[in-house]
Amino acid sequence: MVSFTDIEPADASAHAEQFGPFGIVMTEKWAKAQQAQRVIYVDEVGPVSDMWLALFMKAYEDVKTSIGESEDSFRTMAYENKVIAGLVGAEIWPYLLQLYEYMEPGIVAHEREWRVVNKEPIYSLSSSKTEAIAAVSPPQNWAKYLNVLHAPREGVRALVCPSSSREKVLATVPEGFKTVPIIETIG
Repeated sequence: MVSFTDIEPADASAHAEQFGPFGIVMTEKWAKAQQAQRVIYVDEVGPVSDMWLALFMKAYEDVKTSIGESEDSFRTMAYENKVIAGLVGAEIWPYLLQLYEYMEPGIVAHEREWRVVNKEPIYSLSSSKTEAIAAVSPPQNWAKYLNVLHAPREGVRALVCPSSSREKVLATVPEGFKTVPIIETIG
């Protein structure tokens, strides 16, 4: 999954304080071509969250019935894998797992997030977030070829980096990207 925000590039410095000092500002055309979808923000209490809870509970019962009493690890992956959920015959659960990939608590709605989610789930056996990120950045093995989002020059509006890293970024980016505007953050 890759996450984006639709904040204005001028607000990148404030965004960087929370999410890190480096980023890429992509064009709206590029995001649409990647099928980026707006995140659904759900408040923790209220009639809408009650509706979501009822829907998820009903679908959970459906997937439990589809799996049955099986201890088979392939079948039990259906609880968390939308593809396997469909293969075991769950009717609603695969769709809710897909939807869940685009959901966040309402308290973070100010992030104005959009996502591009992998069509096929990829699992990490990493025990920490740091290990999981290290396993995919830079991409290794099959990850070099599967679920890769390419950022062509025409899709990049700007780069975001700390002012102290500007020269290193310019020395590192491919030749065609050296003329991309750079939004400098503090650092």
